[in-house]
Amino acid sequence: MSRPTTRLTLPLVLLVAIAVTHCADGTPTEPEFGPELDAPKAPAPSAAISDAANGGANESFFFLPPLVPEPTYTGLFDDTQAPELEICELVAEACGLILAKYTMTSGQGSETIRVNAEKQNYIVNWHTDEFDLDDAKTYRIRVLVGEEELGFADVDVIVSGGQLSSAGTNDFIALKDGKTLPVKFRIEQETEVTVDASGAEISTPDGGVTLDIPPGALTGEVEISVKPQEPVDDQLVVVEFGPDGLVFDEPVPVTLGYDPATLPPGVAEEDLALNLLVDGRWRVLPDGSRDDVAKSVTALFFHFSTGGAGPAELAIFCPGDSDPTTFETLPEALDAVIEGGTVEVCDGIHTVEDVAVSRPVTIRPEPGATPTLTTSVAARTLVIGGYATGTVLIEGLTIAMTTPQVPSFFPYAIRAQDPYDQLVIQNVTFNTDAASWGALRALATSVPGGGVTLDGVT
Repeated sequence: MSRPTTRLTLPLVLLVAIAVTHCADGTPTEPEFGPELDAPKAPAPSAAISDAANGGANESFFFLPPLVPEPTYTGLFDDTQAPELEICELVAEACGLILAKYTMTSGQGSETIRVNAEKQNYIVNWHTDEFDLDDAKTYRIRVLVGEEELGFADVDVIVSGGQLSSAGTNDFIALKDGKTLPVKFRIEQETEVTVDASGAEISTPDGGVTLDIPPGALTGEVEISVKPQEPVDDQLVVVEFGPDGLVFDEPVPVTLGYDPATLPPGVAEEDLALNLLVDGRWRVLPDGSRDDVAKSVTALFFHFSTGGAGPAELAIFCPGDSDPTTFETLPEALDAVIEGGTVEVCDGIHTVEDVAVSRPVTIRPEPGATPTLTTSVAARTLVIGGYATGTVLIEGLTIAMTTPQVPSFFPYAIRAQDPYDQLVIQNVTFNTDAASWGALRALATSVPGGGVTLDGVT
């Protein structure tokens, strides 16, 4: 999670003037790029910038233009913090004399830190003409929450205080019309807690993410991080948990809250589940639940990755693999996915007996797998029926039927019975004892236009 602070000790070479202009009411506007200016003095050896874009330890804090170039970020803006901004003289890589402090309620004159919800940043205007700045000194701008320093930026005064050079960039800032520098920064939602073997309950400030780490889940102290991200794919909520890949000795219940107003088109609230991002795909977790009153989804995490609250579109059926993110039985996997979802089958020979498929789903192998479904008794593998619209697709599997026939039993690997709409069997190999078994028995369906399609069946 943490990264060392980047120290920038090279002289500034590329110089771009950034003019800060004012509206009629004196409010600084967004900076505009101007012509190249003469080179300022080189920054002091200790001059640096520390934020998430420049090697800072806090990956949720970003300085913004005009102090630095526009950074790249993916998290969610956190407007619930009460940051403080401090400007001091830099002495031996630390703050010396403090020139000014700004909070959400106090500052220099009438100036305070404000939240710009539309632009998702915090801003405070540093009126440099109110200070006796020395062009022989370097000044540090620090942002803190409580005792924690989120980041800092060192600046040098150029031309008797008329310009400031940002040591973290190859730019310097020309201050005009009142010599005001808008200091803008962004804080993203994140929770970091050190947890030991005794466990802990962790929640984000807004209560949207909760982890209940039980005693014994960890063997020693671990710094747990919870960082909400911008939603991707069809996920309403995306949260990056860290350290990535951390394995728990006991399962950890994780709950993600969601806003029904953000449901993607075609997704219903009852479709939502807690998914885990595995190999770039969202996989629904076993034993999950949804709370329609609290508007949240819950599941057990056995290791950390990125989690999401979204439609349960993919489940993995893989009995006996000891992977807690896969389903032990095919019926459980089918029940977990939404209508139109997919159940993938891992490699191996799996016993499947009289499993009812009563709504449109796809059953296929995991990428690269060649699974076989079989039975241990005189039973069908799949029984299809009970849906009036949509398609059940069975593809890419091998179905092996070798159990001896018994009297009065209809020995077919797949049985389709009324009602059903579309049943598509594609690239499926049936290995059967020809004297005892058949591959498919499709009874008539009462659904208009319903029927069975075979494609590439062996």
